[in-house]
Amino acid sequence: MGFCLKDVEDKIFQSEHSQKEVWRGLDPQSFQTPYAEFEEMFDLFPAEQGPLTWVDLGAGYGRLALCLHQLRPQDQFYGYELVQERVTEANRVLALQGSRFQLVQKDLSDPQFVIPEADIYFIYDFGSRRDVEVVLEKLKTIAQRKSICVIARGRGVTNWIYQSHQWLYCNQDPVKSDHWILFKS
Repeated sequence: MGFCLKDVEDKIFQSEHSQKEVWRGLDPQSFQTPYAEFEEMFDLFPAEQGPLTWVDLGAGYGRLALCLHQLRPQDQFYGYELVQERVTEANRVLALQGSRFQLVQKDLSDPQFVIPEADIYFIYDFGSRRDVEVVLEKLKTIAQRKSICVIARGRGVTNWIYQSHQWLYCNQDPVKSDHWILFKS
């Protein structure tokens, strides 16, 4: 797809970042949900249902946006990532692919940041437990107004949902794959 992951991650590793967890020093593939997993997720939401709005919370390099661009161009996408270098690289590649989607640099746990209402929220372990908990509470506020889907990928976020956010699975059993879980409020 044209990503320069190693160069970007080397730059992040060598730079100063906030006190936030930014997952520096990991193999670049640690940030990459496989494309096949996104296709599995998309299969749960037939295109005939009409356009959906997706929000990627901790978007990394925006692979969800790339898949939506290719497979569900009718859908809407909002992607947020804390690390500006990743946002810049993601937007460069999205532009190369002709995508209308973009990522935005945001601290998701910032009290001033308002998560947009959407149909589906994708969360891959993006930060500390405290930061993820703040985001889950923001999603709970949205879920009080409308039904939402949350796709959780990663041990941290899925464990924290099961421990403290029963509102995400008390009405419907989650849909489980080998690597992610779909919760419906």
